[in-house]
Amino acid sequence: MKTSNVNEAYVGKKVPASRVSRLKLHGVHNCCGPCCDAISAAVRSVEGVTGETAEPGESRFEVIGDFSPSDVIDALHRAGFHAEIDQ
Repeated sequence: MKTSNVNEAYVGKKVPASRVSRLKLHGVHNCCGPCCDAISAAVRSVEGVTGETAEPGESRFEVIGDFSPSDVIDALHRAGFHAEIDQ
């Protein structure tokens, strides 16, 4: 699998360079409804994302669609969130 190291500094692992249909993330600060709303908005702003499973109080969630993983990580980072990819 090709990988990109664009976001390696705050992701902790290499980000897949190719588009994916599912991406599991963890380590996200998601303590309450407003945090969850901000996470959802950031993720859904990414081209090709059709859904996500973020729930308030849960630091793990999945992103669904046909999208670039690095775009999701970048969107979360711009919104002030750190995320790590489950591998």
